[in-house]
Amino acid sequence: MSQEENSSGQGSSPTENAAETETKDMSFAREDELIKVSANDIIPGLALPSDVYIRLPTGRFVMVAKKGAKSSIHDLHAAESNKEVSFYVRKSEFLHCVDQNIKIAGILSRKTDIPVERRTEFLKIAVDSVFKEIEFLGFQAKALDQARITINSVMSIIHSKEDYVRLLHKINELPGSYVKDALAVSALAVLIGRKMGWGQAGSLEKLALGGMLRDVGLKEISQEILDKPRKDMTADERITWETHPYRGAEILRTIPGVPFEVIAMTLEHHENALGVGFPRRVRDYKMNPYSKIVCLADAFVELTIKRDGEPSRSPVDAIHHLEFVMGMPYNKSCMLALKKSLELDDQSLLGTDRRKMAA
Repeated sequence: MSQEENSSGQGSSPTENAAETETKDMSFAREDELIKVSANDIIPGLALPSDVYIRLPTGRFVMVAKKGAKSSIHDLHAAESNKEVSFYVRKSEFLHCVDQNIKIAGILSRKTDIPVERRTEFLKIAVDSVFKEIEFLGFQAKALDQARITINSVMSIIHSKEDYVRLLHKINELPGSYVKDALAVSALAVLIGRKMGWGQAGSLEKLALGGMLRDVGLKEISQEILDKPRKDMTADERITWETHPYRGAEILRTIPGVPFEVIAMTLEHHENALGVGFPRRVRDYKMNPYSKIVCLADAFVELTIKRDGEPSRSPVDAIHHLEFVMGMPYNKSCMLALKKSLELDDQSLLGTDRRKMAA
């Protein structure tokens, strides 16, 4: 062996050489190269946009399906187990997965012969993909473009009370409260805006985008706090949690092309007309017009989406709670539009009130 060959081999242990070989072998991957995805993120029957890996009991990550192969949960070794199986894709290929899910949701959302419930499943996958991208890769211009495409798909399936009720019913069957909330608030904000006469596509797109991204600041709050219901948070934890509108607005300000109205909705989606919201406690007349709609949609969705250990309210009960229990702390025109969107009148709400009193 030459002196040069001997020198180049010095300092390389057998373990290091094995690790290097494994890294080069695309059948294996390191954890820091991968992003965890769920089985629901992989749409069956389509060509996989990336290689797919699973984690072995030894801790190693091994490829179970190659990019370009037709995806099937049964082919990914999940068929024989009732346990939920987690899959992984390379960070370098994750955007291909997001693009595919958004494209499929966009195509299916416009097919009126497919039930709203089925289209909602694919929309949820698309929204979930966008949020995973933001979580693992950061909020960049690409994520904004993909969010815009996704909310246009949301807008294309919500045209009536029946559409929204079907979407809400389906959402309550799906996992993942954060993504469900984003999808439901985005859809409801569009429904309210249309009922208020906001007919321009650009305005409705901003509403839907604000509804979808309003909680982006939560990505900077610790998981320990996020896992707690607000009623169980300590005073300090609640103070920290209530900073997420500020944090979200600051995140969006760094992204070129984010409309001012979307930043305003992110900052003000927990405010209300009486000035007792947060973080700035501004009254109705100081709030952005878009924020007035989204903060109401946010409050309504919080009441009507199932949460761990808590039942959801019906739309009638949610409106009753906002008006008669909370004292209607939201913009009156927006509330009227919400009731009209859901085809609720004062008589039906009074009937609910009498039934509660009788009980």
